[in-house]
Amino acid sequence: MDQRQAWELSRGASDTTEATVQAIDWENGLVEVNLSGVTMRMPWFGPAPWKGTRVRVITAGLKPVCAAVYGAPVGTVQSTSGGRASVLGDDGVVYRYGWIGDPGTAPVTAGQRVRLDHAGQVVLGRYSVTPDAPDYVPPPPPPPSAARSAWFDPIWTGNWRGGSFAGDAMEISSTRMAMAGWGTQIADSVDDAAIVSRAELHLPVVWDKVAGVASSMGLHGFNGRPGSASNDNLSGTYSVPGNAGVVSLVGGIADALKSGSALGVGFRSGAFGWREYAAPRIYMEWSV
Repeated sequence: MDQRQAWELSRGASDTTEATVQAIDWENGLVEVNLSGVTMRMPWFGPAPWKGTRVRVITAGLKPVCAAVYGAPVGTVQSTSGGRASVLGDDGVVYRYGWIGDPGTAPVTAGQRVRLDHAGQVVLGRYSVTPDAPDYVPPPPPPPSAARSAWFDPIWTGNWRGGSFAGDAMEISSTRMAMAGWGTQIADSVDDAAIVSRAELHLPVVWDKVAGVASSMGLHGFNGRPGSASNDNLSGTYSVPGNAGVVSLVGGIADALKSGSALGVGFRSGAFGWREYAAPRIYMEWSV
């Protein structure tokens, strides 16, 4: 009767739970774990755990033993730097591990599927063919950064007539060309890799004598008002209707402004209208 009760009690003592490794006694093959605030020492089975990692504690017949709880064995490389690869495991956790081989040469690149050895905290290598895993769902791409937007005011404007600038007014005629410059503020604010979704030149018309004739706009690279100017200083030809209040710059113009290869716009003199604009402003929306 006593033996039967002891056997039943031992069965009731069987349990499994999780704990955190506090220390490892390599000489005796034991780990010290924190189990709900209680410190216990026990052997482990399987790959050795790391200090600070989780272990699954199994108690059978009042004798506890533990095994390391490691993450997904397969993941997708996000990036490599400093001799380590950032790998998004199939469990949704990002692991920063080194790799086998020369640390100065990355054997893996972003997007590749790789094998993870959590016991050694190392990337073993890439798969030539993705392993069959019916439950694998490719992780979603990282969300794009929040869209940004800004207004940019010109740092200088003016119209060139003959041998000098005739004031700050943006006036064009058969003999006058108008220019406006933003310096490097757009290039400094919008990253070269940014995707510009909206770019507008807001062009207030002060007066217009020949509204039916379009202006001829081009780009320039002057960081400040130049000592002289001519139509030859403008690159590209963009037709701007006489009554246009907002001109879309998405595409080549926005790309030139964000890269700094262009620092402003100008309007050619000649048979391209007779009008005056107030100081124009540029509005942009972009994301990286």
